[in-house]
Amino acid sequence: MTVVYQAEFKEQSLTRIMPDGSQDTCLIDFKEIQQLEDICRSSRWNKTLSLSQQIGDKLFSILNGDRQTLIRALKEADYQGECLQLILKDEGPVSNLPFELLYNNGFLVPFQVNLIRKVSDRGKKRILESENRPIKLLFLTCLPQDVYPVLELEKEEDTIFEATKNLPMEIDVEDTGSLEGLGAWLTTNKYDIIHISGHADIGKNGEPFFLMEDGEGLPDEVTPKQLWEKLSLNMPRLIFLSGCRTGEAPDHVAAISFAHSLVAGRVPTVLGWGLPVSDAGARFAAEKFYFELSRGENIPDALMRTRYELSKQFPDWSLLRLFSDGTPLEVPLVKRGQKKKLTLRERQYIFLENSQVKVLKKGFIGRRRHIQQGLRCLRRDENKIGLLLHGTGGLGRAVLPVNIVNILKTIR
Repeated sequence: MTVVYQAEFKEQSLTRIMPDGSQDTCLIDFKEIQQLEDICRSSRWNKTLSLSQQIGDKLFSILNGDRQTLIRALKEADYQGECLQLILKDEGPVSNLPFELLYNNGFLVPFQVNLIRKVSDRGKKRILESENRPIKLLFLTCLPQDVYPVLELEKEEDTIFEATKNLPMEIDVEDTGSLEGLGAWLTTNKYDIIHISGHADIGKNGEPFFLMEDGEGLPDEVTPKQLWEKLSLNMPRLIFLSGCRTGEAPDHVAAISFAHSLVAGRVPTVLGWGLPVSDAGARFAAEKFYFELSRGENIPDALMRTRYELSKQFPDWSLLRLFSDGTPLEVPLVKRGQKKKLTLRERQYIFLENSQVKVLKKGFIGRRRHIQQGLRCLRRDENKIGLLLHGTGGLGRAVLPVNIVNILKTIR
C-alpha cells in the first residue's frame, strides 16, 4: 500500500496532510522562502554538494514543521516497507524551489522518497491497468542547424536501444525534429511515452520554449501551447522533455514551467529538467529510466532508481522534476515477465514505383542534414531542376531521394 504525504501551499499557508488523513496547517515564512529563492537564483546549487545539503536541509525543515510531520510519515513508510510518496502542490514561487534536494542525514529523494509535483486532481479517479505488450515509445530528436553546442542525440537514441534491446519496448524514431513530423506520427499511432530531446530555454519575455526544427532544419521556438496542440492528436501517458530548464518556472510572478504548462493542458504526466543539464547526464538518465520502465517498474519507482544511479556519477540527479495531473502512478505501464524482443529495430523494404530498386520503408536514420539540404536546394532556387546524389553503394542513395520527394509532396 502506498504511503502518501502531501504538502499544499496556498497563498499565506502551508497544509501538511499525513498518511492517515490528519492535517496540520501553518503560516508560510516568506522571509525564509525569499532567502532560499535568492540562493537558488544566484548559484548553480547542484554543482556544490555542501550548498545542495544546506538547501535540502532548509526545505526539509519547511515540510516537516514543528510537529515533525514529515519524519513521522517517513517512519510510517519504513514500517510498511515502502518508499514515501511525497506530493507537492503549488503554483506560486515556492514551486520552483528544488524540493528534490530534501536532506535529513542524507538526501532522501534518490533513496526513500518519490516526489511528485501535482498540478491538478484531474486524473485522480482514472483507472489504469498494466498492458500485456511492449511499451510504445516515440523518440523525437531536435537538432536545428547553427545551434550550439551540438548535442549527441543519435548517441542517446542508440543508448536507449541498447539498454532495452532484450526488454519489451518498441521504439519509433521521428527524424525531422519538427512539429509537423510529430503530428504525422501521432495521426496514426498511439504511444505510451513521447521522448523529446534537444535544446530548450526560457525566452526574454518569460515564456519557456523548446527549440525544434522547421521543414528545412532551421530553429523553431515551440511553445507549450503549440506542442500540446500536436500531442492532443493522440495523448500519451508520459512526456519526457529532455531539454534544459523544461521543469523550471520563469523568474516572475505566476509563471509556470514548460512541463507544468503541458500538464495543465491535459497531458497526464511530464518529466523535465529544473536547470541546464549536461548532455551526458541527460543521456544516462534516459537510458536508466527506460530500462526500468520496460522491465515493468512504475513511473515513480523507475525515476527513483534513475536518480539513484545518476547520483553516483552526475550532479544532475536532483534536476529531474516529475509533474502530474493526479493520475495514479503506482500502476506500471506494462506487465512484468514479457518475452524479449527478437530484433533491435524492425526494417521493412519496399520497391520504388516502376522499379526493381529495393529501399527501406523504416529504419532510415542519420541522413537528416542531407534531406534538409536537398529540400532547401529544390524549394529556394526555382532554376534548379534536380539533384545529383553520388557516393559509395549501400549508404542510402536510393532511399534519400524517396524521402526528399515524399516530404516535398506534403509541403507543396
